[in-house]
Amino acid sequence: MFWFIVVGIIVYMVIYALEWSWNYVVLAPIIVDSANQAKLQQQSRDISALIEKLQGSNSETLRRSSIQCLFANLMETGKDIEEKMLINMNPHEHNTISQSFDDWVDSIVGALTEFVSATDASFFRHSGERPTDKQQSEIVPFYLKTNTWKHYDVTRASIYLAKLQEIIERKNL
Repeated sequence: MFWFIVVGIIVYMVIYALEWSWNYVVLAPIIVDSANQAKLQQQSRDISALIEKLQGSNSETLRRSSIQCLFANLMETGKDIEEKMLINMNPHEHNTISQSFDDWVDSIVGALTEFVSATDASFFRHSGERPTDKQQSEIVPFYLKTNTWKHYDVTRASIYLAKLQEIIERKNL
């Protein structure tokens, strides 16, 4: 009978050990794994959302930066053309400068239409089309009063540059 109790205790211990190993070695990782799986899936969704948001903000930042560079370059080009108009004393060369200025206005209108709005592009185009005599007398520097052939284009250049500056500041470009 002693051996029977000893064998019973040993069998009970073996069954207990098998049950323990089954619960803690086989079932527990599955339970933990399913909980971890849910957490991992949630974390991967969060990471994907953050990556998309980051890429969206990076692309928007890059786009905005390139637009700012474009308008800064266009503004510098306009200033250079205006300076050429002011220092040029040859009416024949002035025609070439005037043509480059008209091309510059067209490029500004195209950039405004593409990146800002068609309304601002139209507003810009019409702002310096026909300067009045009053505008010409106010804008043209005193040292150019004798070169009347320049007044119209110099006034247009100043008006267009001022209007572009206004649009850039208003739109924060």
